[in-house]
Amino acid sequence: MKSKFLSPFLSGFFLLAFIANNVKAQEPTEQDCLGAITVCQDIYVEPNVFSGTGNYQNEIPVCQPCDQCCPDNCIDGEQNSVWYRFTVQESGDLVLSIDPNAPSDDYDWVLYDMTFHRCEDLPEKASQMQISCNAAGGAGYQGETGIDSNMGGVVNCNNCGETNKWNANLPVLAGRTYVLSINNWAGAGAQSGFTLDFSASTAVIYDDVRPEFMNVIASPIICGDTSFRFNFTEVVKCVTVTENSLKLSGPEEEHDIVHVTGPACEVGAEMERTYKVTVDPPFTVNGDYTLEIVPFSSISDACDNVALPQEITFTVDLGAPEIDSTNSSVANATCGEDNGFITGLEISGNGPPYFYYWVNETQDTVGYDLDLTNVASGQYTLYVEDEVGCAGSSGPYSIMNEGAPLVDDVALQTVNDTCEANMGSITGLEISGTEPITYEWVDESGQPVGDTTYLTGLSGGEYTLIITDANDCQATYGPVEILSLPAPQLDVSNVVVKNASCELQNGSISGIEVFSQYELSFDWRDENNNPLGIDSAEIHALLPGVYSLSIMDEHGCTVNAGPYEIINEGGLQIENVSSDDATCENDNASIQISVSTFEDAGIVEYSINDSLSWQSDSIFENLAPGTYHIIVRDQFACYDEYGENPVIIENKGEVFQITAEGDTPLCSGDDLQLFVPENISGLGYQWSGPDGFSSPEKDPLIQNVEMANAGIYTVIATDTSYGCADTTSVEIQVEESFLMSVDLTVSKNSIYPGEEITFTASSAHANAEVYYVWYIDGVEVQSGADSTLTTTDILANAVVYCEMHTDANCADPNPALSNEVEVSIYDIRFYLPNSFNPSSTQGNDVFRIITQAEAIPGLEFYIFDRWGQKIFESNDKDVGWDGTIRGKPAPEGVYIWLLKYEVFTDESPDGKEESKKGTVMLVR
Repeated sequence: MKSKFLSPFLSGFFLLAFIANNVKAQEPTEQDCLGAITVCQDIYVEPNVFSGTGNYQNEIPVCQPCDQCCPDNCIDGEQNSVWYRFTVQESGDLVLSIDPNAPSDDYDWVLYDMTFHRCEDLPEKASQMQISCNAAGGAGYQGETGIDSNMGGVVNCNNCGETNKWNANLPVLAGRTYVLSINNWAGAGAQSGFTLDFSASTAVIYDDVRPEFMNVIASPIICGDTSFRFNFTEVVKCVTVTENSLKLSGPEEEHDIVHVTGPACEVGAEMERTYKVTVDPPFTVNGDYTLEIVPFSSISDACDNVALPQEITFTVDLGAPEIDSTNSSVANATCGEDNGFITGLEISGNGPPYFYYWVNETQDTVGYDLDLTNVASGQYTLYVEDEVGCAGSSGPYSIMNEGAPLVDDVALQTVNDTCEANMGSITGLEISGTEPITYEWVDESGQPVGDTTYLTGLSGGEYTLIITDANDCQATYGPVEILSLPAPQLDVSNVVVKNASCELQNGSISGIEVFSQYELSFDWRDENNNPLGIDSAEIHALLPGVYSLSIMDEHGCTVNAGPYEIINEGGLQIENVSSDDATCENDNASIQISVSTFEDAGIVEYSINDSLSWQSDSIFENLAPGTYHIIVRDQFACYDEYGENPVIIENKGEVFQITAEGDTPLCSGDDLQLFVPENISGLGYQWSGPDGFSSPEKDPLIQNVEMANAGIYTVIATDTSYGCADTTSVEIQVEESFLMSVDLTVSKNSIYPGEEITFTASSAHANAEVYYVWYIDGVEVQSGADSTLTTTDILANAVVYCEMHTDANCADPNPALSNEVEVSIYDIRFYLPNSFNPSSTQGNDVFRIITQAEAIPGLEFYIFDRWGQKIFESNDKDVGWDGTIRGKPAPEGVYIWLLKYEVFTDESPDGKEESKKGTVMLVR
């Protein structure tokens, strides 16, 4: 709880405690400690002259003789009093003045620290609670009085008589609660009131913070309860907390708030922090409830800070039935029928017996059993009550309607059966429904013809699709009609084929007859399937060759005639020329010529140099790269020139060079990568080397090399297409490998934060020069040749490890990683005695911190007197207070100690300030 909320809590507690011990007490007034006026501004103008002591009399004890009362209670009892109360919001100096409207009036006053006390404690403990008091009086000591060092105040207690009207500025701490009693010493003789002024204070003493919900006390709320309690962050005015200023909503409905009250409000007090809310209907359902401060409510604290709209959610566990749906099963309704169900729900709670009822989305009751069966699609919620009326609910559960399959024929495509070839098809139907779905196509006679969403290979007719889903729901689509279209009829009995002669283009084909009711197209093609562009049943002006006719009607039905061969009667013709290029820049190319004769042509001669020379052999060898023109002739001087002249002979497989490389030097146990850096396509490789090594790979890998693998490695690269080759080699050096390892030990474990600890690395490294890198929680803290780490920097649980490095070759691993040492930190425990005696000879003569820790991180140790003055401080746990103030023995009594220190955790690795405080009794 923040310190600024301390005063409202204590004031409410004071009132309840006082009432509990004074059952006959009257309603408190502003002349009573319990009815003290809350300070909400710097200046109060009080016109009244008070007499009497309110309904709670004799709250301040009588001190006699009054000129000897300080430093204890300085007031000669309560006389014609008025009381003020405030809680310090920000620490500083308290300065106040009481200025009588009539300068001759005499006002005495006393300020009490109520932080750890109650109003009822005043009669017995006023001396302990008093922190500033003034009873100065006599000739010249009337008029203005108060706390102000600038007005001459030097002490915090002034006895009656001619002492000092002013006390010294008073340091006050945030969170401390005080009451000020101003006593009209003259009684009925006083002429007027006074003005109370706090404006010169550096401390902030009045509340400017809006009240808020702090918490709801939800436990125990049991089934059937109609009330609960909640707390504000401070006391608020009873009259502002009404049924209309709050709203409560629960898991099922809004609850009416029928009454709001607080314990202190019921006995007449104006302020309260804890309130009791009575609601209707009672609590019967488990779940999260929301309490709300509604907009424009008038809930306000003593200083009229109005609460803003706010919601606070709290969980109520009434022991009502709980519904577990882990093993539940929901079955959808199928085919539009009432056959859905919900089963498998499990109930726990204060029962059985349980009473069940199911409701649908219109809140109609549809079932009274735990299992809901035979229902249509919809939303269903289960409600369960036990025998005392506590209820639970679960849902809604959705039961879907899984109807018959649906057919989408937007993309339907049908193809008719043309040419009487069973080429019809039905495609493009989209089916949706509950999987798995089965399909059955039937023809017009009811015979099954398919079991997919589509049909192919159909003859003419009508076809119907029957669709059945996983729930046996059926849908029917069709019938779909497929037409039958006949093919053209062909008669070739009168065909006449006329051959070409003398190599002239004069062959022809005629006499083909075709019959069809549809428009026809004709497509003549040669033996190479090249179209000739003749749209007729006859064709003329043909060269020798093989010809075929394809006839198609407008539906794509086709009939074919042929093939028909036209031959030449006489001449010769180059059929083919093949060549082999030169390779590796040598004269080793060749040309081979194939010739056909149309009739007996006799001897055939061949030329590749445009008739400059002839030979009877059709093969020309040992040719250099170049350009060649090919001509052939027969003995009758019939010539044919190669239609694709000239023939170009190229060189293939140019000369190349390679180099060999490898990882060297390397360590035994490493992998040796040999490689040829040149990337020349089409090459094959063969490596050879020491210890019988052989490999056909371009970049072979030798794993875990040994010393015997050192030496010269040779590779031969060969062009796999043309046989061009090159050879090269590389020398490989191998060095022996050695192992490194490191093991970490620690001098002690666990330690206190900041305690010195030493870690030692034991290593094996084959006499190589090594160095260590030390880590704490992954952060490097030391590096060098030192194999130990000594530190006082570990403040929280930490993991320590090191790495061992070397610059030597063939070390494995490098670096070597040690094991991790987990250092745990003791919680700092300390003890401070509740009393000490500076004159003791038994060892309790200094008030100091008692702990086993060597150091306390961030230590700040303070001692304050009861007026809040600091009289001692230390940052060393071994340096304590010897019971002196500025070198002089301090008086016996109670002193306040404050201890601040840092705690390091996983959540706060950089440290989090903690503080503890208490009191110690100094005795002599």
